[in-house]
Order: sequence, then structure tokens, then C-alpha cells
Amino acid sequence: MSELVVGEYVTPWLRLVAPLGQGAMGSVWIAEHVTLRSRVAVKFLLRALADEPECVERFAREASAAAQVRSPHVVQVLDYGVGDGELPYIVMELLDGCDLGERLRREHRLPLGQVVSIVVQACKALSVAHARGVIHRDIKPENIFLCDDASGTPFVKLLDFGIAKAIDHAAQLTRGGVWLGSPSYMSPEQIDAPLTINGRSDLWGLGVVAYEALTGVRPFRADSLPEVLKRIRSGAFDPPSKLVPSLPPEVDAWFARAIARNPGERFPTAREMSDALVHAVSRVQLADTLVAPSIAFPLLRPRDPVEHVEHLEHVERPSVRDVVPEHRPRWPWVVASGLLVVGGGVGYGVVRDRVLHEQHRQYLAVESPRAEPTDDPPIVEDSGTPEVFVPPPPPPPPRKKATISVPEVSDASAREAETEPEIGADSAEPVDAVEDVAEEGVSD
Repeated sequence: MSELVVGEYVTPWLRLVAPLGQGAMGSVWIAEHVTLRSRVAVKFLLRALADEPECVERFAREASAAAQVRSPHVVQVLDYGVGDGELPYIVMELLDGCDLGERLRREHRLPLGQVVSIVVQACKALSVAHARGVIHRDIKPENIFLCDDASGTPFVKLLDFGIAKAIDHAAQLTRGGVWLGSPSYMSPEQIDAPLTINGRSDLWGLGVVAYEALTGVRPFRADSLPEVLKRIRSGAFDPPSKLVPSLPPEVDAWFARAIARNPGERFPTAREMSDALVHAVSRVQLADTLVAPSIAFPLLRPRDPVEHVEHLEHVERPSVRDVVPEHRPRWPWVVASGLLVVGGGVGYGVVRDRVLHEQHRQYLAVESPRAEPTDDPPIVEDSGTPEVFVPPPPPPPPRKKATISVPEVSDASAREAETEPEIGADSAEPVDAVEDVAEEGVSD
């Protein structure tokens, strides 16, 4: 395989479609998997370096290191092999978007919210790599890829583990006097003692990338490489708020620790570095709710809330919306829930009162039945004596009316009759006796 051409088969199932780019050690092509009908990226080692065992081993180590660091924020390696022309290749996922270096060349600098999102996501990738014993050693804008996302917020992928160092690897590929990395993003210990570096060197490089993305310039800038190295060794740099006055002093304090000259003064882990940045921004007194740093770093989650950071324009004071996800407003749900609770309580109270009222009415109907109407006179109760029912007296029997025919009598008979007792209601004699008297009077 002398030259790579479009349509050439790298493997029986990979066909080259178009060149994508070229770097210092290799070129990248778009290829199609003819069986799966999907596109991938294939990275080839340059032909001029294919005969150097050290470069071949370093290329193979890139594939191995990237495959070991299983994180959604690290480019996924699908395969590794050597082609027919003894040209090593790495098959990777094909990414849509651009690297941070291209973005900065186009926009010069980014808002605080986007920088925080990039740093947080890159810290997740470095946290997994360091936990696997892998140091990247070449953190720079060109190795931080910003994938296009449907939400409009870039999703970060860490690229190029080609010069990654295994912490527990005995045989180092670094030769004395040879620097591996980009000088402007190399930590002081990586310049002076490259065999003794650890994960804090990667964090230092990420801090330099964040400084450049936020201000548009590098913290240790100079006209020549010796001057750059001299400034890096001195550790002196301007606070970012001097270049961007809208930045709060908490951000300056974060950079003072992130790119400190002494490794012992830096953040010990990528997670602490990420949490500290979110906390520094959230401490700014704003009208919005402050952000807790704990939301920024749930490890190994494919999509984290803090990754979807709202795009901001350049404002005088940063908003907490820079570092929190864009959520739908919660107040309609709170109001609806409150109305539901209040309405439920009122409805429950009405139903409860009606049930209690009905139960009380039934209780009164059972305990105190209504008396039937009667013609009997009312009973007068005496509070001093027990209640006694006194029946009314029976009605008197009807009187028989007697009809007496009295003939005319003389005056003497009349006077004798006057001396006789009256026959009436008060007489104790029965009616038959009265009739006998009357007969005697007639006989006389």
C-alpha cells in the first residue's frame, strides 16, 4: 500500500471514502463498513514513520490506551491492525463537529458557561484515564473535540492518546532530552522532569486550555519558545479578569490553583478541579438559585445535566444559567400541585361534612322516633315526682228525660206539692221512684 486512495479496501469490510485530515504522526480517513453500512474514522500512521519501531509502538499504545479508558467523553476505538502494506491503522467512531482549536480560531474566545461545560466534561475523561493509570500528556485545544449536539451544547470527546504514558509501565518510550507534547500546554515538571509526571500535569494543561478559551490568549505567551518555557517555569501569569473584567474574582482564584507552578498546590484530582470551578461560579451572588457543585460530576454518565449548559452572550456578570442545564420552569407544576392539594382538601371537607350530617340525622331518627299523633291530653310532668300517666275519667252516661203529664190540681194540692222534695239531677232516687210519686199525686 504505497498511497491511500478513495475506494481502496483497508480490510475486506472497510472501504476508504474520503480523507479527513492529517497530523504530525498520521492521517485520518472516512471509511465505510460495507457490511453494516455505517461510516467510521480510520487513522493511519504516516508512511515515513512506519519503519520506526518506536513510532509504531506509540501508535499501537494510542489504540490500547483509548480502548482502556471507557468513557463517553473519550473517542471510542473499534479496531486496530496492520494493513497489507505494513501500515498500522486504528478504526474509531466518526465524530461530527470540530475541535476546540478550530472553534477558538473562529470565535476567538468563548462565554464562561461554555468553558465551564468543556472543563467539566474533559475532567470526566481525565478522571477515568487517571483511574486506569493512563496520563494523556498532550492536553491542548486540538485534542478536545466538540461534537455537535441536538441541544446546541457541544459534547466533549478527548482525542489522541498517542503519547499517553502508563504510570506503572516500566519501559518508558520517552528518551532523555526529547519533549513529548505541545510546549505551550506542557507543565513545568513535564519540561524539566518528564519521567516523573503524574495526573496533575494533565490538569495543568487543561487549566491552560480553559484560560485560553475564556480570554482568547494563552497565560504563558511569548514571542519565542525559550521565552514561553521561561514563563512556564516562573509560573507568572495575568489573572483572567484583567483581560475579561466581567469575570468574578472566584474564577481568578480557581486559575491560580489550576495552573500553579508547584504540583502540590494544584488540584489533586480531576473531580476536585471540576467541582471547584462549578463552585467558584455558583458563589457569585445572582438572582438565580445557586448551583451545588455535586451536580457537576456524576462519574461515567453518558449525558450529565451540567453538560447541557445554556449558551450565554457576553454579559457584565456571569449567570448561574452558565453552569446549570436548561430546564423547563417548575413553577407551573408547583402551582398546579398546590391547587390540586387545596382543591382535594376542600372537596374532602365538604364530603366529610355531608357524611357526618347524614350519620347524625340517622342517629337522631333511631334514638328519638317521632311520636304518633293522639287525641289524649298532654301529660304534665312534675320535676319533683316520677312521671305517672293518669288516664282521663270516662264520660258520664246519658240522662233519660222523663215526660210527665200533670193534670190540673187545686191550690191545696199545689201547696202540698211545693212541700215535696224536687225531683232533679241532685236527687239520689231513681227515675222509677219519681214516676211512682207522680202516679200517687194523680190518684189524690
